[in-house]
Amino acid sequence: MSKIRLLISLTLVCGTWLAGQANANVVITGSRILYPSDARERSLHMSNRAEYPSLVQAWMDRGSEDSTPETADAPFIVTPPVFRMEGRSGQSIRLRFTGEELPADRESLFFLNVLQIPPSHVDQEGRNQFVIMPRHRLKVFYRPKTIAQAPQQVPDLLSFDVRAEGDHWLIGVRNPTGYFVTFSEVDAGLREQRAPVAFDSSLPPFSKAEWRVRRDSLPGQPESLRLLLVTDLGGRLEKHIPLTR
Repeated sequence: MSKIRLLISLTLVCGTWLAGQANANVVITGSRILYPSDARERSLHMSNRAEYPSLVQAWMDRGSEDSTPETADAPFIVTPPVFRMEGRSGQSIRLRFTGEELPADRESLFFLNVLQIPPSHVDQEGRNQFVIMPRHRLKVFYRPKTIAQAPQQVPDLLSFDVRAEGDHWLIGVRNPTGYFVTFSEVDAGLREQRAPVAFDSSLPPFSKAEWRVRRDSLPGQPESLRLLLVTDLGGRLEKHIPLTR
């Protein structure tokens, strides 16, 4: 096994429990990537805030959080897949779709993994200490040009209803569009009172979900929802939705 592959394998095994002990110095511009079906490629920029260099590896998968560079299964080529980032410098990587047949009426979701491996350090007794860093994991939305609706129509096409069940109000939400809808915040309102909603942060195309509000958090049936939706550029769009039974 090569040195690079060995280091990466160690990082993937140990990265989770060390995540709270390490501060990633590689900063990525943006929190999501939109890949239109007619794009030749998409670029992602990152920068190294540290004074020292780091080894970085990038790969894509279809949704497995346990994926490795060896098991990468997304239909994309990432260039360069492994590179050295000097301290206080920047680097761009390119994503290129390989042409696999994907649904034409909806978005397909993939994930880009970016792993930083800083240099080893030497402790006071002269022993090497390898610092293992957590990986970044970004959503990549492959968007066909043939989706029926326009992206800006999506917030107004979502539908909601509410009903009581036991100790909760159940809020049904339906996404009739070909787009993934991402929510960063949801709360329910009754007159001047508001209560938190237990919600799914992502609603896939042509799907539905049930969110929950504790009945003891509001004096009656919720009348409205306040939503913060994540936009294509990673911003937040606020919407107020009336609720009906």
